[in-house]
Amino acid sequence: MPTTASEPIRPIEFRFECPRCGHGVINPETKKCPACGQRFADPVQNQRSPLLMALGFFLPPVGLVLSAALRERAPQKAMSAAQGAIWSPVLYLLLVPYLAATGFFTPLIQALTK
Repeated sequence: MPTTASEPIRPIEFRFECPRCGHGVINPETKKCPACGQRFADPVQNQRSPLLMALGFFLPPVGLVLSAALRERAPQKAMSAAQGAIWSPVLYLLLVPYLAATGFFTPLIQALTK
């Protein structure tokens, strides 16, 4: 039913419910429920992280653990850690045979065997 000129238009109220008690909370910036006191978590920033990728690259087991831990809460960050952990051994497996074939390690081996 359309509103008439005599009825004021009410603004739309966006509500969300408290996960503990189900009380409706109108203000999205509210830090805790007014009914039960449950604290609301801040939303997790879910962006790719070069720091997690570097950590996963230099410490692959740590990257894999972080990837598993962050998979549900922050999938983009988890992907960054996993990619770093995967690229480290792949690069090692490609780089070491290439360097060995080009003779890069020969002076090092000669210096160590003297």
